[in-house]
Amino acid sequence: MKNIVHCLTLALAILVLVVSGCAQKVDVEAERATLRNADAEWSKVAAAAKDVDEFVAAVAENGSILPPNTPIITGTEAIRQWQVAEMMANPGFALCWKPTTVEVSTAGDLGYIVGTYESTLQDVQGNLVTDRGKYVTVWKKQPDGKWKVVADIFNSDLPAPTAGLSESDETAVADTGSIATGKFNLRYRIEGTGTPTIVIGFPTYYGRVFSQNLRSHLRLVFLDHRGSAPSPGRVDTTEFALEKLVDDIELARRTLRLGRIAVIGHSGHSFMALEYAKKYPANVSHVIMIGISPDLSAVNAEATEQNWQQFASSERKAIMEENLRRVPDEQLSKLPPGKRFWRNYVRNGPRIWYDPRFDASQLLEGKGINMDMFDYVWGEVFRDIDITQGLDTFDRPVFLALGRYDFLVASPSTWDPIRPEFRDLTVRVFEQSGHTPQYEEPVLFDTELLRWMKVHQ
Repeated sequence: MKNIVHCLTLALAILVLVVSGCAQKVDVEAERATLRNADAEWSKVAAAAKDVDEFVAAVAENGSILPPNTPIITGTEAIRQWQVAEMMANPGFALCWKPTTVEVSTAGDLGYIVGTYESTLQDVQGNLVTDRGKYVTVWKKQPDGKWKVVADIFNSDLPAPTAGLSESDETAVADTGSIATGKFNLRYRIEGTGTPTIVIGFPTYYGRVFSQNLRSHLRLVFLDHRGSAPSPGRVDTTEFALEKLVDDIELARRTLRLGRIAVIGHSGHSFMALEYAKKYPANVSHVIMIGISPDLSAVNAEATEQNWQQFASSERKAIMEENLRRVPDEQLSKLPPGKRFWRNYVRNGPRIWYDPRFDASQLLEGKGINMDMFDYVWGEVFRDIDITQGLDTFDRPVFLALGRYDFLVASPSTWDPIRPEFRDLTVRVFEQSGHTPQYEEPVLFDTELLRWMKVHQ
């Protein structure tokens, strides 16, 4: 019996020695060099290629970016929606960084890099603004052997802006920045001079579709809402309650010291603009609603389809069919939700634009979306909304701009039953526009809007 135990002990000892001898020792120096190369390639993508997809591809799926004065942004889709796309689209964009320390764990699966960066962007006046600072990136080796970023932390070496300035001092407000509200970080960009005017949602997109001429008359504040802001991850739908979206606009107005404002909403954002004005009428001079029906109910969805079937030309319908063949549903289904939404928007061009062959891809470049918010707010809140509520005491002037060839929402006639509910409503139908008359007929749109604003001062 003792001999058996002795033999087993000896065999176990030999097995341990064999396994220990076979275990591969991590070459930390080699891994450090690999990590340094991965960081260098990432830097090239950011600085030279300016490719958003490749930039985000270097980040792990659950990776996080921790910018200064901003909540944590987690997940590649949220990072894509963050200012990466907007920054890289900036004509003055330049970014470079230099690692000073590269370290890898003895296990060879975790590393970090410390270094300095320099970035340049063009402001709204066309001036180049340069920032310098330091950063720490944490990298983790993935199952396929590639290094990816799991955390990116950076902050500026430049002095922070002066705080505590008066509300009337508009020179103290930065032209670009962000406003924290709950778990969300609402980006904004201010362009132009004149009447302070908040344009709700998707700052990059709406900055492209409103004319430069309008900026000579209005101080346009392009402001995120919770559906266009970088996603903080999954949150309860109560975070997208209409009242919270409205209060976010008021928070921005106070934070940016705008005083009394005009407010513009396009498409579903029109409801946000109107509800904001109802709740804060003393802070509103004008309400501008563009490209919307009285609600997004099933009844108006049916009216939209009837309008398409009855009034869309055979040529327009043929182009729509061509688009559906070129980009079938099966192809769309393979895309991430946000990309799928905007690709479908482009595909539906004949229903959206006066020119049925117009390709909106460039306008939509870099436009992210929080589909949880959109599905809830557009799919439920705006479906059930009754905009006549509160109109009996509402006296702010409203300008409603509609496109004759807008087949995305119900026809202008759906407004007829509720027009008398408004005390001061001006309806203007643009005959050579679809869903976006401010872009499709900019000269006429600007003329009509500015004339109306002057009359309703």
